[in-house]
Amino acid sequence: MSGGFGAGFIKGALLSLAVASAASLILPMPDVNPVRKTQTKIETPAGSGFGAVRRDTVPVLPETDQTVKKKPVRQPSPRVEAPASPPAADTASADRPSVPVAPVGQGLSQTQVAQGDSGPSLPAPVDEASPRVSLPSLGGAPTGDTPVSERPTRPANPVSPPATSVEAPRMVAGADTSPAVGAAGNGAPTDRTIGQDSLPPALERNAVPYSNPDHKPMLSVILIDVGDKGLSTDVLRSFDFPVTFALDPDLDGATAKAKLLYRGGRFEIMALAPARLGVPGSNADPATVLEDALVSLPETVALLERPEHSLTQVKGLADRILPVLKGRGVGLVAYDRADDSAFGRARRAGVPVGAVYRLLDGERESGIVIKRYLSRAAIEATRRGRVIVVGHSYPETVTALFSWAISEKPADVVLAPISAVLQQK
Repeated sequence: MSGGFGAGFIKGALLSLAVASAASLILPMPDVNPVRKTQTKIETPAGSGFGAVRRDTVPVLPETDQTVKKKPVRQPSPRVEAPASPPAADTASADRPSVPVAPVGQGLSQTQVAQGDSGPSLPAPVDEASPRVSLPSLGGAPTGDTPVSERPTRPANPVSPPATSVEAPRMVAGADTSPAVGAAGNGAPTDRTIGQDSLPPALERNAVPYSNPDHKPMLSVILIDVGDKGLSTDVLRSFDFPVTFALDPDLDGATAKAKLLYRGGRFEIMALAPARLGVPGSNADPATVLEDALVSLPETVALLERPEHSLTQVKGLADRILPVLKGRGVGLVAYDRADDSAFGRARRAGVPVGAVYRLLDGERESGIVIKRYLSRAAIEATRRGRVIVVGHSYPETVTALFSWAISEKPADVVLAPISAVLQQK
């Protein structure tokens, strides 16, 4: 009996435990948040003043024993004195400053003379015997140009260029002893009357001293003078290597500038073909126009064709001027090497002639481009033996030429005047 009771008790306990477990799963779990049990709703009591709106005020720091109180300092009032009377003006005439007399070729402006200003320091005169190595001053507008006189009016009977010893012609019985046409009024013969056979050719007579003992390839540089748009004559004379200058005979002052550049056999001179020669329909006689140009520039060694006016664009023009060039012994430099151009006609006529390889600054190229052109021309000179390039007296062109000649020119190429290139066989 006891055994049945114990088994029933155990079964009942197990059944109760099972029913309690099932009930715990079915019934919802109670809220166990402890905050709800401890939170207390606090409200501001009425009339306490905690909810009143406060206005913003400037904070004031409390004063301490160490606070330094600044006392205003009274500034003294300035004492006003009666102004002193101005000094009496000095009406005595001042001594006139002495104006130094500028040497020949270095004149002062009228404003400088009136103010007694001696102007900037003048450079030392160029020594014709010793060449320069330093670069010229090319900054700013060209200044310091030597005054150039106006172009002289050509007389009816021009005087011959540099006098040379001419053997008197033998008198032949029955010969006409009357003065030749074009002789001077005093009976003295001129270069037009004595015949070119008795005078050295202008290409030899006006050539500057030059030698090339090693027979290196030659590069000749011609600079066309552009007047006020280019550098001054003083700067152009500072070249320490051979350069040939081409002057426009139609411009005023060309005669005097040619004499300054040629002085002492320093630089060779070329005559730029007169503009009237390249104008179609011109009534001027080409031979007379060319004669006038060569007379105004007696130092001319050769004639340079204008880039914009070819001598062959007018029919029969080259055939009219070639006899004048040959009779005076003047060479020709043209741009076109064709047989029917002025170059081909001059070569067949026996006139010393050369062709331009490149125009350096026809479109105002930069200095870097100009130096590149010069390097290519030097390479071409080693292949041909001689090359001619043409530029203008612009500051950019001259600066590039100086820089290239000093630092970039090949050692196996020499710079030469135009006469040496034209006379090379």
